[in-house]
Amino acid sequence: MIDVIDFIPSKDLREALRESDRAFTDMEKATIIANLELTPSRTYGLLQQLRDETTDKNLREQIQAHLYFEDRWIDLPNLYEQGDIVRVLGSVAGYIDEAYDWAVVDADRPGWDERSSRIRSWLRDIEAGVEKPEGSIGDCSDMQITLEFPCKDGTFEHDHINPMFIERWEGSAEGDEAELMQMAAWAVRGECSLWWTSRVLKKSILKGLAGEA
Repeated sequence: MIDVIDFIPSKDLREALRESDRAFTDMEKATIIANLELTPSRTYGLLQQLRDETTDKNLREQIQAHLYFEDRWIDLPNLYEQGDIVRVLGSVAGYIDEAYDWAVVDADRPGWDERSSRIRSWLRDIEAGVEKPEGSIGDCSDMQITLEFPCKDGTFEHDHINPMFIERWEGSAEGDEAELMQMAAWAVRGECSLWWTSRVLKKSILKGLAGEA
């Protein structure tokens, strides 16, 4: 049987799922596999294996018909607090030019938990035959964590990342970068002004330019 937890890039999430003895349905396994950004042949092979192993006739038919699962919501925990320093993994990482190799979590965990609880309730109602609520009942956008990326040009970039591609930053920072990291964490938590954070970022840029001269 496929153990999809082994394929999740984030060490933090893998450990949390193991500790909680989390078991995924075959439909959830298919959704995770489709969102792992594996090579097309690897994705196809895993879905083919899942198709052969599952007892879910509907899922088997969907896989056979080459349906995709990228837009489905899946119940994953948010392991981070607002202001935590993290890094992004896999092919998702490094696409923002001139960004540091870390980012700051700008997501409200209580809000995440409340939204997840509401979606679970909706899904239970649907399974029980209750009329579907108006609008979306949850998709992939509801399981993404908001991150702020300080960039070396003095700006910040903002994006939403699946928790499968996030883990705690374990690097070391010194001097201006360490100060910027602390100020950025305080800023997203509302504990200091963006003006101070921007000032620290610009000071770091000026020092870098002076060193290149």
